[in-house]
Amino acid sequence: MKEITFKKRFRYYYNVNLCKKWLIKSYVILSVLCLMGINSWSQAITVDGNPGDWEVLEASNPAVYNHIEDPFGNGVIDNQFTEGSKDYNIASQLIWADGQTKAKNDIANAAAYLEGTTLYFAGDKTSNNGDAQIGFWFYLNNTGPRVLQTSPKRSGDFYPEHAIGDLFILIDFTGGGKFGTVSSYVWAGPGNGNYGNNKSLDLAGPGNVAQNNLQEYDVPDGWNFISSMYDENQFFEGSIDLASLEINDACFSRFLVEARSSQELTASLDDFAAGEFNVEPEADVNDITACENDGPFILTAIANGGLGTLEYEWKKLPSDEIIGTSSTLEVTESGQYSVTIIGEGVFGGDCPSQPAIAEVDLIISPDIDDLDDVSICSGTSYNLPTITGTNLTGNEGYFTASGGGGTELNVGDEITTAQTIYIYDVTD
Repeated sequence: MKEITFKKRFRYYYNVNLCKKWLIKSYVILSVLCLMGINSWSQAITVDGNPGDWEVLEASNPAVYNHIEDPFGNGVIDNQFTEGSKDYNIASQLIWADGQTKAKNDIANAAAYLEGTTLYFAGDKTSNNGDAQIGFWFYLNNTGPRVLQTSPKRSGDFYPEHAIGDLFILIDFTGGGKFGTVSSYVWAGPGNGNYGNNKSLDLAGPGNVAQNNLQEYDVPDGWNFISSMYDENQFFEGSIDLASLEINDACFSRFLVEARSSQELTASLDDFAAGEFNVEPEADVNDITACENDGPFILTAIANGGLGTLEYEWKKLPSDEIIGTSSTLEVTESGQYSVTIIGEGVFGGDCPSQPAIAEVDLIISPDIDDLDDVSICSGTSYNLPTITGTNLTGNEGYFTASGGGGTELNVGDEITTAQTIYIYDVTD
């Protein structure tokens, strides 16, 4: 007599390459066509005291242009130079703090623009009382204000140190005059120049032109001011031809506009506004954190500023080998990657950015060993075996639903009914 048995089937499904840890960034790349700073218009700025040209720039947003809004007005806290800071000081001796700025020296807006080899600059003050002395710094080494303390008030110095060749333009509007006297200096380092109490500055060459507004004009759209109109001598602008100066490097990365107490180099400094000025491109790049099986993985370099056709150099650190030359790089390994964006120099040659660093973390997914289906006779049971595999997290387990759902079961649990059981592991 043949015995017929009823078998129960237990099916074991496992999910692999499941990863919850994601860092996803979206990027919109805006390509700006710009050849050596020459845009679709010719000579965007006419230095005549009329701020209307700067409104055109504000709307067009060319590659090497920046407009900064600075806090202003009675009772408004603004950063300003303190402790007798002077233009010839090294960066760590340029001391600033938040406080109330005098109306005569209260800057509301500052802007700079490069077209070809001509550098244009502009700004305003909330009061037109008395003479005006304005300074513009163009930095090669990203020099700018650094916060050293926040209590009892925010204050600090400047960092990093000046670079040899930083450009300083000094404009003196005396006697309420329409035209300003323009002088230009370069940073030579203490003891290496001929100007300033510490001999840190040298003459760079002649200035071109600077001018106040001689009549009322509308404040440019996008510029914040105490009123919608400039009174006479509240707005100023100027230009300088870099090709006429004794400088070899114009890969500027930041600029600063300052109000001064007098036309002398020894004058104390007052209000200032500082920001980026990316003749030297600024590079940015995304990080990637993902499961390694979910590729391809693409790093994308984003450029801010820069002249001409931009070039790219990718490296996998710590190696100095160039592994890519486009704006994107496909990666298959975890590690640090750097990208340098290279623009054209004002006088030819290259103008490279500081490297941007990307962190790539490709997580190894768990790989669970396969289990065969199980058939047992009616009235018997089956005990769940130990889960094996590679790169298991220690959190692997049995579940009655996929994706770690349903009821969790344990190794050794006795199974007595027909069902589908899932093995699940995940990297957090």
